[in-house]
Amino acid sequence: MALVASMPIFGGTEKETLDLLAATEHSCTPPDQCVKNAAGAVVQMCSAHRALLDQKFLDGVLKWRRRREYLWEGENHG
Repeated sequence: MALVASMPIFGGTEKETLDLLAATEHSCTPPDQCVKNAAGAVVQMCSAHRALLDQKFLDGVLKWRRRREYLWEGENHG
């Protein structure tokens, strides 16, 4: 029986997802940049894009983003 790897899922809102993707694209820069072949397929992935394949990383990003927003709201309304 073959093991099937599960794809990570980011449980954020649409805005949180778009912000994460924008931050990832912003971080995909030399010297750690994705490398594509002539057909446009990625042959080497940068560390920012590789992180999107790690469920623990995605869960942590969402947890700390929301924690930061909670603290920020508390400081501005308290």
